[in-house]
Amino acid sequence: MIELSRKTLLPLVIACFSCLLICSNASAQWVEIGQGQPPDVVCLGSSDSTLFAGTKVHGAFRLPAGDSVWVASDSGMLGATNVHAFAANGGDVYAATTCGVFHSIDTGRSWSVGNPIPNSDVRSLLIVDTELFAGTAYGVFRSRDKAKNWTPVNFGLTDPTVYAFALMRGRLFAGTYAGVFALKLGDTTWTSVNDSQLHQRYVRDFATTGDTLVAATDSGVFISIDNARTWRNSGDVLTSVRSIASSGSTLFAGTNNGGLYESFDLGRTWKWASRGLQESTIWSTIVWGDKVVIGKNDNNRNVQSRAIVGFSWCTPRTHECWIGYKPMTN
Repeated sequence: MIELSRKTLLPLVIACFSCLLICSNASAQWVEIGQGQPPDVVCLGSSDSTLFAGTKVHGAFRLPAGDSVWVASDSGMLGATNVHAFAANGGDVYAATTCGVFHSIDTGRSWSVGNPIPNSDVRSLLIVDTELFAGTAYGVFRSRDKAKNWTPVNFGLTDPTVYAFALMRGRLFAGTYAGVFALKLGDTTWTSVNDSQLHQRYVRDFATTGDTLVAATDSGVFISIDNARTWRNSGDVLTSVRSIASSGSTLFAGTNNGGLYESFDLGRTWKWASRGLQESTIWSTIVWGDKVVIGKNDNNRNVQSRAIVGFSWCTPRTHECWIGYKPMTN
């Protein structure tokens, strides 16, 4: 009987898992989610098992849990045809539109609107405990009564147009035309957290994974592992990035005219993951269960998904990453 030492076994384990990873990636296919797809999709969201899609001029759509057909989700939206973002918490779903923030308590079957936000063009949303933050073309507004009333929270925010939010380590981050700003929860003053890498970048989206904050910008993907004190550019493979999502240490970046890319090592290397996609501009990217879902607007297959294949593992302190296997320790 042949006995294998751990030193002999490790390369075999690595080879086996690498083979599985390659085979899984090769067989992963993009598939259309649901029939009667909404046109011109620019944002995606989810609540429980329901998937939402926001469009440029056709309002909101939803794909209820267990159904296979998209249905319009515009009852009570009062002409709000341009939907920029969704946020959900339990039974409450919110939609950011050019006509303000709409609230649904029945998973998007009907919507209501409270007192309007000044100028009303809302680009982003984030729920933090019992507070709802809205990013607009005129700054940040906060509601503590489920979008009925709003209070501005803009002191220190030198660029008023807020396209994205993220929450990490007790701080709220806002993505603007002029980079990233941070607000400590309970405080009222924003501070710029842009070093020379991120200064004056147009930040379109955020993702968080563990203690890592990822910013999607018009100049690529930037990553911080020290609560936004410093940033690193993830490389010149990606240029104009519209959307970003994470699943563990795996990142998915939707680009402008370049399709979707994925990274298994927190953005150190990227590979093209768009085989089978017809449209190259990915407006929205989210992780929904065990799938990565993308939104685009080629007026054909606008919402598609693919299984999250392979896996990666990173050390929490050194951020060293391995693909397909977890290193053994003596």
